[in-house]
Amino acid sequence: MNPRTLFLLITLVFLGFSSSALMAKPDKCDDWPNCPNPDPDPDVTATYTAQLIGGDFVFVTGELTGLTANSRGTALSGDFDIKVSQQSPVEIYDESACPDGSVPCPSDEVFIFNYHCPKLVDPGAVTFDVMAGNWSINHIGAKGTPGHVYIALRNLENISLLKPRYSKADFDFDLHGDVADGDIFPPTDSTVIALTEYKLWAGVGGREKILCNSDGQPLLLSDIKLKITRDN
Repeated sequence: MNPRTLFLLITLVFLGFSSSALMAKPDKCDDWPNCPNPDPDPDVTATYTAQLIGGDFVFVTGELTGLTANSRGTALSGDFDIKVSQQSPVEIYDESACPDGSVPCPSDEVFIFNYHCPKLVDPGAVTFDVMAGNWSINHIGAKGTPGHVYIALRNLENISLLKPRYSKADFDFDLHGDVADGDIFPPTDSTVIALTEYKLWAGVGGREKILCNSDGQPLLLSDIKLKITRDN
């Protein structure tokens, strides 16, 4: 047998072995490679509606309709601007009053923006705009599990009660909550998520260089409810 023929035979044997190894079917499916994808992508045709209910924060623009999921199913958003308002004070967990971490405990009712950033924002019901592309409803956790959800609001604009001197201040704000056991994100029907924490950050550049934040994610003693419904 000449060297060229031997080389071709060895190559064919190697390719056959590799194909067999690649085509070996997994234990849990008898019809591989036609088995269903165990972690399918979200239905890109599905749309969702989100609203804040039963709490002191609301979407002033009403229900957020026509929301779609990203390719990984980890976020919902829409191509439009929204307006958000804290209509009345909220109860927050006062860690200094309960150093042992006990809940419930003495608490403060506060307007969050003024509470953390009194140099920038006057007290009262703050309303602000968030432009398309700067807001989303995000999920943290394995796909198809309850996990954690937060509403991310970035580069807030037209903040009412913001002191005119600081009109160029940069604000980011989040509302956080856990999806209830038995529910998933995004929902196949409808789910209501209790938003129990928040996060605020603000900054001003220039000579003053003012920074203020919530120092972590303070606990809201009065839950804000986020309802997400699949439309189709």
